[in-house]
Amino acid sequence: MSPSMGTDERQAFLAGMHVGIFSVARDSGAPLSLPAWYAYTPGEDVRVLLTPQDPRTELLREQRQVSLCVQDEMPPYRYVAVEGPVVALNPVQRELEYWPLILRYLPEMWAQGYLHHTWPEGEGRADVMLFAHVRPEVWRAVNDHDEYVAFLSGRPKDA
Repeated sequence: MSPSMGTDERQAFLAGMHVGIFSVARDSGAPLSLPAWYAYTPGEDVRVLLTPQDPRTELLREQRQVSLCVQDEMPPYRYVAVEGPVVALNPVQRELEYWPLILRYLPEMWAQGYLHHTWPEGEGRADVMLFAHVRPEVWRAVNDHDEYVAFLSGRPKDA
């Protein structure tokens, strides 16, 4: 069995830079799960960016239970998944929220061009971007670091 993470470790991991997989339940079959940019400060709600064309936005107007999973794709494998309700859908503020989020995910040399391409300065957006504020109620977290190190060193994992 893979070791779980403690509260501080899992919150720090979620606050790190990862692209999340944000899932919204739907009545017709499997949840709708798509990549998402997000921001998290330990102890607060997770803020997940939703673009105007995102099909999850409409689902969230009726279904508020969601999940977000983030992971390290390279060994040693780690992941954190949270489940909980969306407690608010708020319009994103260009300079105060959107710009820092872009800088989180893109190198600065590309960020300015991306900002101007997706939200030109001085122009209000007719199609509003939203932050889904997710209140984590259930946490699942795994850190396979020790198991991976044991494997590489040839030691039994419990040694």
